[in-house]
Amino acid sequence: MLKKIAVNAAVSSMVVWLFAWSSAFADYEAGVQAWESGKYPEAVAEWMAASNAGDSQAMIELGRAYYRGLGVLQDIVEAHKWFNLAASKGEIEALEERDAVTAEMTEAQLEEARARARQWKPSSGAVTQTDVHTVASLAVTENPKPPAEAVQIAQSLLKSLGYRPGPADGVWGRNSVAAYRSFLRDAGLPASDTLNRSVVVLMRKINAELEKEGKERAKPMPRDPTGKEFQDCDTCPRMVKVPPGTFLMGSPPSEEDRSDREGPQHQVMISNPFAVGKFEVTFHEWDACVSEGGCSHRPDDEGWGRGNRPVINVSAKDAQQYVSWLSRKTGEQYRLLSESEWEYVARAGTTGPFHFGSTISTKQANFNGNYTYGGGSKGIFREKTVSVGSFPANSFGLHDVHGNVWELVEDCWRENHQGAPSDGSAWEKGFFCWRRVLRGGSWYSQPWVLRSANRYRGDGRGRYDFVGFRVARTLTL
Repeated sequence: MLKKIAVNAAVSSMVVWLFAWSSAFADYEAGVQAWESGKYPEAVAEWMAASNAGDSQAMIELGRAYYRGLGVLQDIVEAHKWFNLAASKGEIEALEERDAVTAEMTEAQLEEARARARQWKPSSGAVTQTDVHTVASLAVTENPKPPAEAVQIAQSLLKSLGYRPGPADGVWGRNSVAAYRSFLRDAGLPASDTLNRSVVVLMRKINAELEKEGKERAKPMPRDPTGKEFQDCDTCPRMVKVPPGTFLMGSPPSEEDRSDREGPQHQVMISNPFAVGKFEVTFHEWDACVSEGGCSHRPDDEGWGRGNRPVINVSAKDAQQYVSWLSRKTGEQYRLLSESEWEYVARAGTTGPFHFGSTISTKQANFNGNYTYGGGSKGIFREKTVSVGSFPANSFGLHDVHGNVWELVEDCWRENHQGAPSDGSAWEKGFFCWRRVLRGGSWYSQPWVLRSANRYRGDGRGRYDFVGFRVARTLTL
């Protein structure tokens, strides 16, 4: 259900001022910085003006903002409009997001969205009445000085949930308010400084569920007697040892739905064995990093559940924090996979579109089953992530390399494989390194996107509900 947020005259006035201010200074990068700081209305203002200047990436971000209802009223029609406009500028990224939104819309909504896209014209940052009535800023109430006992309870709960309210001293100070507002934002609630009884009840409920889930997952997995699988700590990812080998990276011109960015095909030699996560990193594993102070961001689970589901809403910087924490905790060298390592382990010795063969079904992976590939049949569209390991593994013993969540890798984005490393190392340096390579497709992707060779250009600075990651570990020879 779409959220409905009432916008009063004071909020509208504030929004008009916000857009007027941003029109002179708006910039896509400034929007990204504002978004990462939780200043969603300010980010939307920056991207609105950048879109008026023709920035297609800003249009994509506006589509995401409207789809989620962050910084603006949730409006699926407006989200579709912005994705459509970005797609018309050749953004493949926007095409896929537009298709995912389309699946949730009625014919009437689609017709309205297309009409809005046709009617839209750049306005050089000028604010229209449509901009005003679709943007909502969350008002901040005055700090009332709640009782010390209530504050201490709230502070303790916030800390147990991974936030940093400061000492539990009963003082509703700046740190406590900041932590409280972060919790409200992550929970999808209006930001406020006022300590609300119902919110404290919600915090208690979430904390109890996490404690129960943690106890169920606390026991370490038994070690594999063959020595192929291992786990360096109780809350560390389960790892699989992968042998060295040589493979042909990329796709042949004959592969269905193949694009030029998947070529030219070239041979890659992985000279040394290494270890890779059996599953995508889970919320359970991520939350352990947060609770130990290794990770500063506690990502939203979109209401789908935490525990054994793959962690989402994490950026490349967040992922780097996680592998750095794992390395410090275990004394081993954890990292992200390189792009060529990812394709090597995803293929696991196969050469077709998927490690399953020439086609794929929703009994084998989590993706948008409304579409087919290679003569396959339609399946279900779950519209969210599922627990890792829900589908069969490949011959290396890895699960979910196709679908569930896109997986961040170490490499910077390049338009194709021309000049790519042939030794399995990451292609890291470059001006566009904020554009990161994503692999594997996600829960909302069409099946062709899940192919072993397909590559996706993602914004490594963003946090999205369809992006996660898998870890690698260097083995001592």
